[in-house]
Amino acid sequence: MDRNLVHYLTDYAEPEVRAEFLTHIKTEFSFGVAVPIRGESWSDLEHLFSSLSNITKGINRSVLVVAVINSSIHPTGEESFFNDALFEFFKSMGLVFEEGFCFQSISSLLHILWVDRCRYLPFQEKEGVGLARKIGCDILCQLYANGLIVDSLLRTTDSDASLPLDYFQATNTSAVAHHYPYRHHIEGFDGAEALELYEIHLRNYFLMLYEAESPFAFPSIGSCLAIQASSYAQVRGFPKRQAGEDFHLLNKLRKLGAIHYRKGEPISLRGRFSHRVPFGTGQSTTDIFRLLTQGDEYSLYNPASFVFLKQLMKASEQTLNVPSEQFAKAFQSWREYLILQSPSGFSAGEKLLLPDLLQAAYQQRTNYRQRIRQFYTNFDALKTLRLIHLLDSATYPPEPWHKAHIGSGSFQSEITTDQTRKRVLQYLKEREEVHCGEDLHRKEIF
Repeated sequence: MDRNLVHYLTDYAEPEVRAEFLTHIKTEFSFGVAVPIRGESWSDLEHLFSSLSNITKGINRSVLVVAVINSSIHPTGEESFFNDALFEFFKSMGLVFEEGFCFQSISSLLHILWVDRCRYLPFQEKEGVGLARKIGCDILCQLYANGLIVDSLLRTTDSDASLPLDYFQATNTSAVAHHYPYRHHIEGFDGAEALELYEIHLRNYFLMLYEAESPFAFPSIGSCLAIQASSYAQVRGFPKRQAGEDFHLLNKLRKLGAIHYRKGEPISLRGRFSHRVPFGTGQSTTDIFRLLTQGDEYSLYNPASFVFLKQLMKASEQTLNVPSEQFAKAFQSWREYLILQSPSGFSAGEKLLLPDLLQAAYQQRTNYRQRIRQFYTNFDALKTLRLIHLLDSATYPPEPWHKAHIGSGSFQSEITTDQTRKRVLQYLKEREEVHCGEDLHRKEIF
């Protein structure tokens, strides 16, 4: 067995992997999927399970869903109502939980392992969807290690998803993680305009990072991920965060290898308002809807921020590649060049200690390959996002979406101002689809 997996399951996996209930599972499954559930009704889950049922029939392979029903130790009234109703539904079907577990066969090919972290050990205040995904994926890891799940990819999605028929199709890549294409289903949804604007933001951010040649250009939607078990173990699983667990996990995984953008039919995500997590698609849609209702404008990042990011990265890479006797002079030139491009932009970089990171990478490593790796290990996806936020607040003001320049670099001129939401969104989808089937890295760094 992979030693990373053994070490992780022994020392860092959640206690559920050691539950006696798991030792009673003897069936072998072809694939596994982890799903966090909080405040959902059975009708909310039907689209997901219906799509999985159709997939299993089409491929004639067995699938195990690890569904982690979770609740805060101090749940909202709405959360309690739906969680209680779900357990009442289980009771009406004759399902009985044993120490927080229940195994259900939907068909001969589709099975669900229900995990109760709602009535049985509810989450603490700062624990959320990240812990739910971690529990689900940890259990899949353990069953994979036990030889009961054949496929090494840990897939995770959400209850608002409908999965495509090619969801389990193999992909020829050594990537550490895969991100599926996605679409939001907005028909009949009151917040359609708000959701479209948020999706424009998501796709535009990814594409602008890609155009800037950032090594951390990837989408990060938790319901669209598949992760290699060994790589998952190396980064110690999902962080137990209330939100953003997908972004932070991919940030760590990217330092191990490539993120692959799967080619194929998209996962369909149902549009809905949500307060389950403090930020993310559901909460952002709610916030944008409120903003529009008040007559305010929704804004996007200024493309100039990504132009400066590209200048910063290119100048840094050149500085890390000079002979040792030239470094002091090259470092000073690096400072002067970036200050010339944008004094306040350079100040934003100083707040993130980028000059210190550049110096440390050069002085602590002996060759360019090692230096560039150390630099981007520290100037990672999180610091990149923080830099964009700093530039957004003090250097390059955000632009109202209907006046914004969509994209940057080679594709900025193709569509600029006064376009409808749907046209802008379709344009970004088409640009993004170009990268489906690719490992999303522009530089061989990690």
